[in-house]
Amino acid sequence: MKIILLFSLLLVSFSNLKSADIYAGAGIIYSDDLNKTSDDLGLELKSTILDRNFGLAGNFHYFFTPANTSFFTLDFNFQINYFRNPQLRLYQLTGINYCSKETLKIEDDEQITIETSDIGLNLGTGLIYDLDGFSLNPEAKFVISDADQLVISVSAIFPL
Repeated sequence: MKIILLFSLLLVSFSNLKSADIYAGAGIIYSDDLNKTSDDLGLELKSTILDRNFGLAGNFHYFFTPANTSFFTLDFNFQINYFRNPQLRLYQLTGINYCSKETLKIEDDEQITIETSDIGLNLGTGLIYDLDGFSLNPEAKFVISDADQLVISVSAIFPL
């Protein structure tokens, strides 16, 4: 909860910058579990605040999983723009990942819910390619945690 509050305060202070660009959008995401317990496809909702050199992003990922299983992640990332022109921004990111998985099992006519969660570190790169009225935002990151993952996403984001 403290992390979400801290991130919210950063977003509010960042949004006061006059040169900041604010984006929101959605896309698809693929997660490759390097421990080979699962590979998942899902949906991504994201918001990003960018100024000339830095950015903050918050992402929610919901994965399509087998029946009786629910899996989602929350990401809070800090971005450093290392290339920027009027149409393209390349950035590196680092941040925090929270993942939650819930599985419902039935044993001896009794329902058992198994809940697991984990906090990890995001390291990755991405770009924002401006098109007419919206931008494409592909991103690749490695999540360092108990469930090490390579995560690839592509989103359409719109300026607010």
